Amino acid sequence: MSNDPEIQRFMEQQTAAARVSAASLGFAEMCFEKCVDRIGSKEISSSGDSRTASCMSNCVSRFLDTSELLLQHIQSKAT
Repeated sequence: MSNDPEIQRFMEQQTAAARVSAASLGFAEMCFEKCVDRIGSKEISSSGDSRTASCMSNCVSRFLDTSELLLQHIQSKAT
C-alpha cells in the first residue's frame, strides 16, 4: 500500500462510506422486518396501515438520528 497521505485519506473515506452504506442497508432491513411483517400473511386493515406508517416513521427517524451520529463520528476522525 502506498504511503501517499492523499491516497490513504481517500481510502479511509471510502471505507467509512462503505460502513455507512452497510449500516443504512441493515437498518432499512430491520425497519422493514419490524414494521411490515404482515404482507402476504393476512389482509392489513386501515388501523394496521396507520400502525405500519407510524412504525416506519419512527424507524426512519431513528435511522436519520443514527446516520447523523455516524457522520459526526466519521467527520471527527477525519479532522
